[in-house]
Amino acid sequence: MTLTAPPPALIVSDIVGPVLRGEGPSLGRRCTVIRLGGCNLACSWCDSPQDWDGSRYDLSAELSHRLVKNVAADALAGDDGLVVVTGGEPLRQQAQAGWPALLDLLADVEVEVETNGTYLPSDESLRGVTRFVVSPKLANSGAPAWVRLKPEALDRWADVAHHGQAVFNFVVVDETDVETVSSLIRLYGIPPTHTYVMFEGTSRDPVLAGTQRLAASVLAAGLNLTTRLGVLLEGGAQPHRRTA
Repeated sequence: MTLTAPPPALIVSDIVGPVLRGEGPSLGRRCTVIRLGGCNLACSWCDSPQDWDGSRYDLSAELSHRLVKNVAADALAGDDGLVVVTGGEPLRQQAQAGWPALLDLLADVEVEVETNGTYLPSDESLRGVTRFVVSPKLANSGAPAWVRLKPEALDRWADVAHHGQAVFNFVVVDETDVETVSSLIRLYGIPPTHTYVMFEGTSRDPVLAGTQRLAASVLAAGLNLTTRLGVLLEGGAQPHRRTA
């Protein structure tokens, strides 16, 4: 009897779209979002703890193993031209057979991957991803520096950014955080022109006020400013579907 490998699958939280890209260099673009399960960090302000926090959520209900062919079909159904893969931390699954299989099936659209910058990108990731949005976490996340900042990985991501395949996006809460971002840029050789700063928050008024307050310091630091479009819209303009 010949044994065959099971079809490739990934751990998925949900797939939503069409939506408007909420942050970073593709802000405002129509897209579909694939949210993968699992994360190696535990940020205090995480907006998707149901993807990884088993102490508060029943992960057996929140997450599911889904065949990659079905994940890709759902993601491409909206004919959006841009698919965003996020988490959790999606690169936790890049060693799985389902990861390169998914990228192959998404080859005809732009693929933007969000990552916390603690994992080195695989060769398959570099070949199949249009753009990485690398978001190293600062002290405001509540995670210790040795967990959230990996020098070898950050050096590599800075190199990927210099080659035009990555941008950095830092979540900040005050001017001190903006100064920390500038220090990390100098330490790891991150290109400022490829670096965004985004105010942390989950409701419209605080995000708008914080973004206004930090705009001048971000500009003075030579960085780019982005916001949380989904929060500012408060979901009202964003139709979605849940498929996990």
